[in-house]
Amino acid sequence: MVLVVFSTLLYFAERGTWDQTLGVFLNSDGDPSQFASIPAAGWFVIVTITTVGYGEITPRSFLGRVITLPLLVFGLLLIALPTFVLGREFSIVWEFMEEAQVSLPLSSSAEQPLTLKPEQKTREQDEQIDPFHDPLASPLLAARRPPEIATTTSLWRHAPEEISRPRATRVASISSNAPGPLDSTAAHNETSAELRAHLSELRAKVDRQEEMLRRIMAAVEGRQAQHRDAAGQEGSRSR
Repeated sequence: MVLVVFSTLLYFAERGTWDQTLGVFLNSDGDPSQFASIPAAGWFVIVTITTVGYGEITPRSFLGRVITLPLLVFGLLLIALPTFVLGREFSIVWEFMEEAQVSLPLSSSAEQPLTLKPEQKTREQDEQIDPFHDPLASPLLAARRPPEIATTTSLWRHAPEEISRPRATRVASISSNAPGPLDSTAAHNETSAELRAHLSELRAKVDRQEEMLRRIMAAVEGRQAQHRDAAGQEGSRSR
């Protein structure tokens, strides 16, 4: 919209007068007009708004320069407005980082027990620290706080500690968490019982539907026989 309006205004302000001898528009200085068409004026508008400013086309008349002034202001605002938005967002993130740096050591030191071993202290600190209060984290992630990401973060934080543990200890912990043979057998029996119950329900439904279809077919056949008998009686009467 801005391109069309200002291109048209500049074309009528800068095209000048038509010279019958040369067959071109002449500006106020007697030179051929640089705004001989609306597309040429549109190119000047685009270059001015984007603040490129090649300088091959310039308005000569006072009216053309007045029309160009809003284009210059619009181009400057178009370039400057995103800087204000980015600066504001940067200040918000910076304040958040400073608050996190101040509050995080205080909270961790206040809640830290004194009787734990160094490894246990490290684990407790990692579990108490919310990854979304990390000073280097994004405020958008802090607003969402999905528990799945927090769990994943705690896992990869404690991965080296798990690897450094002896193999026997790791196998024992895994086997203690794994289900036993009795549990798996009971679960299999429950699943089989549920499947049998579902199959019996489906079989009963199929039997009921078959019985309904038989009744419907019998009713339809009875009506057809009645219609045939009625038609035969009418034919015999007409004879």
